[in-house]
Amino acid sequence: MTLLEDNHPGAQYNYLIGVQTGHRKNAGTTANVTVKLIGSEGESGTYNLTDPEKPVFERGAFDMFLLATPFPLGDMRNLRLQHDNSGGHPSWYINKVTIQDLQTRHVFHFFCDCWLSTEHGDNMTKKTLNAAKNNEIASFRNIFHSRTSTGFRDEHIWVSIVDPPSRSPFTRAQRVSCCMSLLLCTMAINIAFWNIPVDEESPVLFSIGSLAITWQELMVGVQSGLLMFPINILIITIFRSIKPRMLSKSKKRDSEENVKSPAVTVAAILKDMEEVITSVSSSPRNKMSEMQRLETTTDLSLALDRLHDFIHLMQGSFK
Repeated sequence: MTLLEDNHPGAQYNYLIGVQTGHRKNAGTTANVTVKLIGSEGESGTYNLTDPEKPVFERGAFDMFLLATPFPLGDMRNLRLQHDNSGGHPSWYINKVTIQDLQTRHVFHFFCDCWLSTEHGDNMTKKTLNAAKNNEIASFRNIFHSRTSTGFRDEHIWVSIVDPPSRSPFTRAQRVSCCMSLLLCTMAINIAFWNIPVDEESPVLFSIGSLAITWQELMVGVQSGLLMFPINILIITIFRSIKPRMLSKSKKRDSEENVKSPAVTVAAILKDMEEVITSVSSSPRNKMSEMQRLETTTDLSLALDRLHDFIHLMQGSFK
């Protein structure tokens, strides 16, 4: 999960945004992506979906971002996605977006399946998406597509080597090890059944040309499977149950000590207060008019008085 740098420290209403990039060729993007949430009770600002510590929006990746707003936006109506068409491969094929209100636990789905590109699709780098309705979410097409895609890329041990899920604790090297174990177990069990006496009276189940499958050969195959799969299922279950490595407390303490707190200045306080007033006044339900630019400590005092009155008004409405 990525905590967005554009989140204001005073914004305490959280939304979890999950972005699924498609599996098509060159579906990932190197451009800078921005998002804006539009709800029934207000709109958010424009946030940059970036992570300085790891690449995002790679082909087949599922990226999660924590976005904070100063007030609830209500039910999600629209989602506005845009990128600046920068980098070597700016074209982006987006599959779907999910937004979860972490306070109410309500999840909103946005099915995209489109390009944000100047070279593909409708040659647009900006899209406004509508929230999916309940019948669209529960449709057979959507469920079948999501289940088969996830099943092949994660559950199918051989296919998952080629295209494993992004950031899965079950790594590609571990999957290759499981496949080699499966192959070697098959060979060992086949050696155990090699050159057994042939039952001449065993009936032939079906034949294709010179190939004939008898009942004895079928039973040997069933016995081989019963001996082989428990071992490999145990190995795969162990790999899937491994949790990602966590930083030790000493390393966390060292990283926290290396982070220097920014210097607090009057200009920074004025800027933060101006952002808070702008965010609160952007919602019609708050009935709070915007203020002019804050330049002096006198303006700061007036802004604090207005914010104090607004808090008292909101407390009275919740009683």
